[in-house]
Amino acid sequence: MKRTLFLVLLFLATSAMAWSQLEVVWQKTFPEIIQFAKFSPDGKYLYCAIGDSIVIMDPISGERLRRFQGTRPYPCYHLSISNSGNYLISGFSGGIAIWDVKSEIYLKQFGGGIVFLAISNDDKYMYWIYADGMIRIVDMQNDSIIKQIQIHSIQSAQISNSGKMFAIGYPYKKFNPNGGIDDYVKLELWDAEKLELIRVLQDTKSSEGYRNFDFSIDDKFFAATDAIKLYTTIYDLIENKISFTSKSNNYNFKFTKDNTRLFYFGNKQLELMKESGEIYKYTVSDKVMETGGTESLWNVFMGAGKGYTLLKNSITSVNYESEIPYLIINYTQDGILHLKCSYDVEPPIEITICDIEGKIIYISSETELQSTKEMSFRLNLSNGTYIVKATTKNKIYTQKFQVMR
Repeated sequence: MKRTLFLVLLFLATSAMAWSQLEVVWQKTFPEIIQFAKFSPDGKYLYCAIGDSIVIMDPISGERLRRFQGTRPYPCYHLSISNSGNYLISGFSGGIAIWDVKSEIYLKQFGGGIVFLAISNDDKYMYWIYADGMIRIVDMQNDSIIKQIQIHSIQSAQISNSGKMFAIGYPYKKFNPNGGIDDYVKLELWDAEKLELIRVLQDTKSSEGYRNFDFSIDDKFFAATDAIKLYTTIYDLIENKISFTSKSNNYNFKFTKDNTRLFYFGNKQLELMKESGEIYKYTVSDKVMETGGTESLWNVFMGAGKGYTLLKNSITSVNYESEIPYLIINYTQDGILHLKCSYDVEPPIEITICDIEGKIIYISSETELQSTKEMSFRLNLSNGTYIVKATTKNKIYTQKFQVMR
C-alpha cells in the first residue's frame, strides 16, 4: 500500500502571528543616511532623499542606480511624489523643491511659508498650502494663481490618491463661555478642484495637533495620527464615520496598496491589520519609512541610520516561533486531513486551504469540529504544496504542508 507523506515547511523566524503577509527581500547597510523614501507608482523604483539630493534605487535588489542632477543647499525634511509619478516634492528649511522624475533633474523651489505642495493628477496644477491658512491652485507651467482661499493656520495636509480632495488639520483658539480661551484642533476634508469644504472630520478640544495623514488607495478611508498620544483614527469617508481608533500609541501609519493597515508602534514592533480585522505582528529592525508597489505585490521599506530592510507581501509565507500557535499536519492516503493544534481550540473553527500560488482551493466553517486540540476532515488533494489556516475563536493557526505520493 502506498503511503502519503507530508512535510511541514517553516519560513522566516520572526515574532509573527500566522498567515504571514511579509517576508524579507534584503537587509543592507548603506554608507549614507536615507532621510525619506518614496516608491514610484508601479513600484519599480525607490526614490531616496539623501543629503541634498535624490538617489534612485532598485527596490528588488537594493542597488543604487543613479542620482538626480542638481542639488538643494539644504537636507530634505519631507518627501512626497505626485500621483502621476512624474514629480517629486521635497521640503527643506525655508521652502519646497520640485524634482522632475522623467528627466531626473532638480527643477525649482518655492518659499514664502509654503508648508505643503501637491500636484494634480494631470500635472497641470499645483496646490500651495501656507502655514497662515492660504490655499492656492497654481498653474504648473507659469506659476500663475488660478484660485485661492484664506482659512485658519494649517499644520498638516495631504491630497487623496484620486486628486479630487485633500485633508487639512490645524489648531485654533476658541472662547470658553465660562471664561478664558481653549485650544482646539480641527480636521477637514476639502474639494481639491473647487476649494470648498466637504465636511469636518474632527473638531475637538485639544492641543495635540497631527503627526501623520494617509488616504487608502481607493480613497475610501482616511487616517490621521495625532501628535502627542500618537493614536491613529481611521475615517470611513463613504459612510462618514470613524471606523477604527488604535488603542495604543503608534509612531507611523500607512495604507498598503491592497489597503492593509500598517502600524509601527516603536520598540521594533510592526503590526499589519487587514480590512477583515485580522492582525499580524512582527519584530522588525526599525521604523517604517514607506510602502509601495502594486495591489498584488507591495513592499515595505524601513530602517534608520545606515541599516535598511525591504520586505514584500506574501500570502504563501508562514512564520513560526515557539511561542506562537502552530499546527501538526498529517494528510493520509484515504484523503483525511488531520490537524493537531498547539493550544486548546475554542470553536467554531474555519478552515482555509490555498495552493502555493495563493489560490484558495477550500474554505469551510466547520462548526461541527468541536475537538479541543485535534480535528480531521475529508479533502481530496493532488500532489503539491499547500497552506492550511485554521481560524478559531481564540487563536489563528497556519502551516505549509506538502502532499507526495
